[in-house]
Amino acid sequence: GVIFKESSSDEREESLRDAAARVSPEPDAFVAAWRKKQLDYAWAAAIVGRYEDFDRLTRYALHYTAAGAGLHVGRDDLDALMGAWQTLRPYPDALPTLAAVRGRGIPTAVLTQGTRKSARAVAG
Repeated sequence: GVIFKESSSDEREESLRDAAARVSPEPDAFVAAWRKKQLDYAWAAAIVGRYEDFDRLTRYALHYTAAGAGLHVGRDDLDALMGAWQTLRPYPDALPTLAAVRGRGIPTAVLTQGTRKSARAVAG
């Protein structure tokens, strides 16, 4: 079988920046700070040996980032930002590659820190 690692990149984070523009005058900086805090929380949880649902960590990081920027983020905007995280576009070559691998009957899986729900949303 083949395991694919899910990850983000600047190109794929366009939907995050679009959603962040709803709440921040500097969406690129907001997304960068959010992503950094998300990873900080994930590392901190791992270091102390405490499992935390990655979607929950993502939401915590979102709240922290908004508060740190002095922004009020309402429920609709929170949901839009979290939804944007759940719908990151795959890399352009990912879907044809997966189709080719699966077409040969090779089992595939997604390696992610996310929950099953978020992995399904990203993997399709």
